[in-house]
Amino acid sequence: MRRSRLPIPAAFGFPLGAALALVVTSIVAATGAAPLSLIAMVVVVDSIAVLSTFRAAMPTVAVCWGLHSTFMIGEYGVLTLSAETGNNALVLTLCAITALAFASTLRPNGKLLHQRWYHPRAWRIPEQRR
Repeated sequence: MRRSRLPIPAAFGFPLGAALALVVTSIVAATGAAPLSLIAMVVVVDSIAVLSTFRAAMPTVAVCWGLHSTFMIGEYGVLTLSAETGNNALVLTLCAITALAFASTLRPNGKLLHQRWYHPRAWRIPEQRR
């Protein structure tokens, strides 16, 4: 039986997300499709959130927001802080949290804490008395 390798560890998930964000920003900037840039960043954030962990998804949100507000909204590569960029940061964060919640319900090893196997000498929650 084949075992799932998901989620990808954060040590690999965040660099993957940052590289994807950089590639997507470069492609969107080269084609001039600036109105679609936020949608492209949402796709990157959601894919990393589904495939990796919380510790990889949230820094990916920050990188995507920074690239979007710098190169798509700002001029000459200057970071722009405005109501629009704040709204975009909120959208990216909420999309990542939603994708993380969705992915956590689909992962097969999502057992409750007291149902997991631990080392015999480790502290654990006692069994329920009947």
